Amino acid sequence: MRVYIFNSAGLVKMYEAEHAILPTISGLVGVFDNHTTLVTGIEPGLLAIKEKTGTWTSVVVLSGVGLVKKNHTFIPVDIKKDYVFSADPQIEKGLQPLPNTTCVIILVKGVEFSDTINADQALAAYTEAQTKLANATTKKERIIAKEGEKVTRARYKATKEAIYSI
Repeated sequence: MRVYIFNSAGLVKMYEAEHAILPTISGLVGVFDNHTTLVTGIEPGLLAIKEKTGTWTSVVVLSGVGLVKKNHTFIPVDIKKDYVFSADPQIEKGLQPLPNTTCVIILVKGVEFSDTINADQALAAYTEAQTKLANATTKKERIIAKEGEKVTRARYKATKEAIYSI
């Protein structure tokens, strides 16, 4: 199974994975190889990927769309330039078609990888977001505070060692 993460600039990262857990608008969705086709809204949260090596990788994602395609060959391309488009040179070198595999395609507004997050800053931001949510009085304030709390909670969780153990 391959997991592709895109933002507005193009392909951010590609993973060879055994399993992925997507933060969707209807809760967490686990995806394994041969998963049925699925289109879902991605909610700000923690995308967890169990790589083929057995290690879990945590990625904080902002809202977007997720697509799971069963038995599909997918190569991300920049349509305007007709070539593989990626910010990561390792992706460009390693992108060979993988026929008849499950592809998980995540298109999001923002991406942050767990190894770039400072744990102390993430905890402070999460605590502040919880306080803002608790003190919100209007409906608008609660909606904005809840969105901020989701993102800061995901960033804080990403700094933890064992997110999932499946």
